[in-house]
Order: sequence, then structure tokens, then C-alpha cells
Amino acid sequence: MAAVYLICDLSGSMAENGKTFVVRNLIRTVDQVARLRNTRNEMKLVLWSNLVEMFDWTLGDDVPQSLMQCKPSELSGAALKESLSVTPEDFLMLFTDGYWSDDVRKALGILEGMLIKGHFRIVKIGEDAESRVKGPSVFSAEDLLAALDGWAE
Repeated sequence: MAAVYLICDLSGSMAENGKTFVVRNLIRTVDQVARLRNTRNEMKLVLWSNLVEMFDWTLGDDVPQSLMQCKPSELSGAALKESLSVTPEDFLMLFTDGYWSDDVRKALGILEGMLIKGHFRIVKIGEDAESRVKGPSVFSAEDLLAALDGWAE
């Protein structure tokens, strides 16, 4: 059985403009879609800043209160890479505004390379999301259902 990692960027830039509220609602949408699909995948909720906090998450559970608490720090690519023990069959979805250091870009590239093509998705949060983050696996928050289409089924 594959694991589904829902990774939430909680760096300082995500504290602006209600982005954490948007992420919480997107997580709830993923939850609803997964329940409608009757998914059997193991769900993991990952809160990521300079540290990583991981929760085994059961569909229907509320999101942890710590999701609403961004850290005034930069993301740590090394912390994320070390915390996730992904297999090629797993799925990763990253909710972020896309403001990353080179260290983070490299770590995300390594994680994506470990997965089967199409198993990694980025959902950009906010009107001010980094415009240089683009590609076939990148979606806006408004296009979450398109990102979920054919993913982790």
C-alpha cells in the first residue's frame, strides 16, 4: 500500500494573507476526495519549516492546530529529505507559496526523482506565489481537483 504525504509549507512567508487557512481547506478537500474514492492509502500529514513534524493522519480527522502556526524561518530541505522515507510508489503533494532556497529546490528534486513519474504534485498558495515554480506537476490552489485527478487513486 502506498503512502500519501501531504506536505504543508509553514515558513514565514506562509503566515501572510491567510495562506494557512487556505492550506487547511485544501487538506479538507483532499480528505473528502479520498473518502469518496474509498482510498486505502496510508495518509501522512507533514508540517514543514526549519523542522519537520509528521502525523499519521486518518481520513475524517481534523488537521492539527499546529498547522496554523507558521515559523519565522526558512525551510530546511535537508530536514524534509531526512524525515520522509518514501518509496517509488508513494505520493507527495506539497502546499506552498514556492519561495525556496537552492537547498530546498535540490531536496525537492531528489524527492521527486525517487517517485514514479506523476506521483509528485505542487499546489501553489496565494496570489503572490512564486511565478517561477511551474510545470506539469504544478497547480494553483483553485485547481486542486485537477491536481487530484488520477493521482493517488
